[in-house]
Amino acid sequence: DRKAGDNWIEVDPVFGDGSNVCAAVLIRLAPGAIATYEVTVPGALPGGTYRLRTRIALPIDTPLRDLVSGAFTITP
Repeated sequence: DRKAGDNWIEVDPVFGDGSNVCAAVLIRLAPGAIATYEVTVPGALPGGTYRLRTRIALPIDTPLRDLVSGAFTITP
């Protein structure tokens, strides 16, 4: 998502060029466990404030909900 004023605007989930395909991944973590996933942000995005957003079901088989990263800045 890209910040626009006080709102977050969804950016194309594959960053617009199809090179960063989103894949559904099921990872089960033990209580207190941590998982890390790296995403390469293409240089073609305009400068601004962004955050990464994914959807999770917690616990499994419940409605999906958003999980977002902290905000970060991309400088052109």
